[in-house]
Amino acid sequence: MKTGSGRDGRVIVLGAGPAGLSAAMRLAAEGRPVTVLEKKGSVGGLSGSFPWKGHTLDYGPHTFHMKEPEITGFIRSLYMDDPAELLEGKRNIYVYLKKRMFHYPLSAFEVLMRLNPFLTARAIIEFMLVSLIYKLIYVPEDNFESWGIRRFGRTLYNLCFGNYTEKVWKMPAKEISFRFASEKVRGIDFMALVRKMLRIRGQSLLTSFWTDWIYPVAGSYDIYERMRKAIVENGGEVLLNVSISRIYHDNGKITSVEFETAGAGRKAPCEWLISTIPVNSLLTLLHPRPSDFALYHASKLSYRSLILVYVEINLEKVHDAQWFYLLDEHFVSNRVSEQRNIRPSMIEAGKNVLTFEITCRENDALWEMEDTKLVELVKEDMAKIAFMKEIDILDSTVVRIGNAYEVYDLDFDRHLDVVMDHIRGIQNLISTGRKGLFLQNDIHDSVRMGLDSAKLIAGKHSENGGGNPR
Repeated sequence: MKTGSGRDGRVIVLGAGPAGLSAAMRLAAEGRPVTVLEKKGSVGGLSGSFPWKGHTLDYGPHTFHMKEPEITGFIRSLYMDDPAELLEGKRNIYVYLKKRMFHYPLSAFEVLMRLNPFLTARAIIEFMLVSLIYKLIYVPEDNFESWGIRRFGRTLYNLCFGNYTEKVWKMPAKEISFRFASEKVRGIDFMALVRKMLRIRGQSLLTSFWTDWIYPVAGSYDIYERMRKAIVENGGEVLLNVSISRIYHDNGKITSVEFETAGAGRKAPCEWLISTIPVNSLLTLLHPRPSDFALYHASKLSYRSLILVYVEINLEKVHDAQWFYLLDEHFVSNRVSEQRNIRPSMIEAGKNVLTFEITCRENDALWEMEDTKLVELVKEDMAKIAFMKEIDILDSTVVRIGNAYEVYDLDFDRHLDVVMDHIRGIQNLISTGRKGLFLQNDIHDSVRMGLDSAKLIAGKHSENGGGNPR
């Protein structure tokens, strides 16, 4: 086994997704020796792209939200020499509910006015009754379901959140933390909505955090490929198809990482370690081994996996939506995206590719299902969508992604606190990014966390509790 030549101030980064590459690029630009270790054969993680036939496909829609000038500027800096290679656009997202398309974020007024009037009346009366009952009787808001019913009444809650949430997470909503609800469903005063309805006005069921996006002409992966090149040009290295075997630590500090790449073993010393891999996986790699107590809590952090079914059709446009959500519980799929509506040139002329997303538990019946049967399920979903009934599928491909989404069950924060306390006990270890902090955030946030990690190492700012930017 080849061993590094000693401490040179090197930073090792685990994972070549948005957070890991952003951190490595900033550190390499400042002259810091950096090594990025990625288990896949390409960079970008779930934000990457891959070729299929004459198409370039994303792993679901991944536009970059223009939420913060500094982060947007960082991405634009990758395209200084060819700014035309970075497109700008506005989101056009919908929700398919009760055989109708609604704009997203959902407007409660639009939903209630376009649905069955009896259902609308029931939702309003139910909400008023629930509001009265909750004023008289204390009911704890200790899970997603109780949180939602209190704010919307059961009818509107089930229509817009409850049924979809249970379909996506494959568990009862009462077993999902209210913290998930408070982050995902914000910004509505239903009583104010009822008053506004009398004046024919609408209010969003979800707070809108972004409207504009940027997207590379070549596809989402191009952002991360440019980051990789910048790292290498500044003397860093990005190693792909890496298998990490151990992370050594001593006296509260990471000392080296042992891994295999290109058939050869290496043990690389480091001064800092930035990890963007799942926190529970990180703990299992540490040597000496963490306590059984910490490992137990790490094992209790769970995920949902993702199946992407891509279907090729001979129709260049299906709908104006870049993507839309399937809220009704009778659909197997959660979301459908039409990538041609983001960047037409990524799809072969005269054809189109629709992406159907299905969540599951890894190794459950859906995960183990044959590709042909998954495509049949998608065909059944298409037959239930008014504007897709007559569409014929020319070809298809299926991609499975394990541990794609963090599950916020009732006890996740208790387990996560123990895990993060253990990580914070190691002085030169930063666990960050979506996987590294067990967060449900977008690409913009991951880039921000990567840059903050680089600043922390460079000594430009400090974080409380051992330095895990979040």
